[in-house]
Amino acid sequence: MSRVVLRRLAPMLIIAIVAVVFVAAPAAASEGPAPAVALNVWRSGSIGLEAGWAAGEGPDVGLMMDSLSLMVGARVRGFELVGGVASFRWGPGRNGSLALSGAVDPMPVVGYRVLEEKADYIRFVGLMERDGNRILVGHRLNYQPTPWLSVGINETAILSEDPSALFYFPFPGLPVYALQHVIYQQDRRRGNDANVNLGGDFTLRFRDVEIYGELLIDDAQGTLSDRKRVPDFVGVLGGFEVRRAVGDRWVLTGNAEYTRINNYVYSHRVPNNCYTYHEVGLGHPLGPDADAVVLTLKAEGLGATLTGGAPGVASEAASAGASAADPDAAPVTRIELKASFERHGEGHIGLPWRSEFGTDHIFLSGVVEKLARVELAAERRLAGGVWVT
Repeated sequence: MSRVVLRRLAPMLIIAIVAVVFVAAPAAASEGPAPAVALNVWRSGSIGLEAGWAAGEGPDVGLMMDSLSLMVGARVRGFELVGGVASFRWGPGRNGSLALSGAVDPMPVVGYRVLEEKADYIRFVGLMERDGNRILVGHRLNYQPTPWLSVGINETAILSEDPSALFYFPFPGLPVYALQHVIYQQDRRRGNDANVNLGGDFTLRFRDVEIYGELLIDDAQGTLSDRKRVPDFVGVLGGFEVRRAVGDRWVLTGNAEYTRINNYVYSHRVPNNCYTYHEVGLGHPLGPDADAVVLTLKAEGLGATLTGGAPGVASEAASAGASAADPDAAPVTRIELKASFERHGEGHIGLPWRSEFGTDHIFLSGVVEKLARVELAAERRLAGGVWVT
């Protein structure tokens, strides 16, 4: 790791260590013995080998990753320092999420988590491409006030070149947008001109039905007069899902989802601050200046007979995957039929808004490309996490 990176991460690491001391000390004083530090290692997401053959191009083989994370954590009660490599996915979207979709390569990250009974909070710094000295800063709060409602709010920021070390101060809940505004007003170096995105999402659950939505704000105007000359760069996503048990070993899931992303979202006037990593978008794979409707029907065959409880309980167990107590209850067969209809304008990541554009072409600009697709996939679990498609 370079001296520059160490210098930038030093404030975060120092304050995080101090925070551990402050969390552990009051607990030790009030309850007697000092709490033990628990070391955790975990993996999330999936990785697989993808092989295909395109007419005129020959065979193509590569790795396919989805929200892959390999992390190590040191935990003191509800506070955990974490580090490793990760490709985070934030939000309930089934076909991608607006803030972070987990579709990019895992990047080195360091940060911390605060865990409570109904909430958890994470704040991290990710090291991106070194040629532009690019950094991803993010934090997210998940809150579940009731068993049927979950809400989340998050901020992410892309920085490059030589930004202020204040961006890495890890205070819980510290708004990145407000921080960037104050820093840039005092020091107008390009490195302090961050690309900040704010997102929020919710999930409602009623037995077998789940309703969810996401909102991403890249830039929004506070007054109507501003909105007449500068458009809102936002994305929205919404969907619902129904799960039902069929017989003793099968669960059917139907999902409908709509996504719309305005033009200029994910782009920035500083090219290195665009919302990409290794030339892949960090956000929704649909990209800006586009919308899509996706309908999905999935059948999952379980390795054990569903027993007792309401259909909703059985469906939740099936969608959650393997149980530590009963791994045979996990799906062993998956059959999925998906139909999608997409519209794309001429906008793309790397095309920032300029004042001469006005409010024109904010959605489906230029020549609109329409794409309809039907996909059928079948998977069979061989053992553990090994699947054949």
